[in-house]
Amino acid sequence: MADKILGWQITVQSADGDAPRVYHVAIEDEREAVQAVKRTLENADGAVIKVKSELTERVFKGLGLRPGEVMSGSQRKRPQSPGSSK
Repeated sequence: MADKILGWQITVQSADGDAPRVYHVAIEDEREAVQAVKRTLENADGAVIKVKSELTERVFKGLGLRPGEVMSGSQRKRPQSPGSSK
């Protein structure tokens, strides 16, 4: 039996040429996961965002993610709500 998809691994290449960052997102819906990553970025303009792979239950638990969480490296990020300003 295949593991259930619980989230996504997403890479972000910023427009300023910094090294790509990898985000682990504990959101089942792929589009919502991408939007959550965009909300954590200082400047999403010009960034290239790609879904790299699925997060299965095994990986999800190994990373210690909670539903709705966005993590880059060992840092947990808090997506801003869609209507909030910085």
